[in-house]
Amino acid sequence: MRDKLIISASGPDRKGIVSEISSIINQFNGNIETSRMIRLEEQFSILILIEIENINTKNLKNKIESNRFNSLVSRITEETRRSIEIASLLIEEYDYDPSFIEVHLDVSPFTAGNATSKFSEMLKGYVQGHGLDYKLKPDAWASQSIADKHSK
Repeated sequence: MRDKLIISASGPDRKGIVSEISSIINQFNGNIETSRMIRLEEQFSILILIEIENINTKNLKNKIESNRFNSLVSRITEETRRSIEIASLLIEEYDYDPSFIEVHLDVSPFTAGNATSKFSEMLKGYVQGHGLDYKLKPDAWASQSIADKHSK
């Protein structure tokens, strides 16, 4: 029996990253059915649909999990994705009004010029694309107190 999985990855772009991802999938006899990639400045993101024998699914997932959050942008993007997922659950399952939800991003404004500032525009767009409002540091108090506990 075969499973279909969707794999997403993002982080700093570097030579050989697609080959490395393909090699991991191949290591577990997975087949890439389709993929989409994008490069934004120095950042790279990929979304891949694969088919894999179900006996290999768990091992592939473990291999992927062991490589998570190895970069700042991956960690912050994952924190944002999780926040959007929770907001979507509140909206869809509990009928919350989206105008009362703020996603607190663990990034400083672009003008601050620190390590996370370069990701602020990308993450603001990600949140706004889901119809949600956002807060950046220093007004993003929830991100500073909670996010690092779950993704570091």
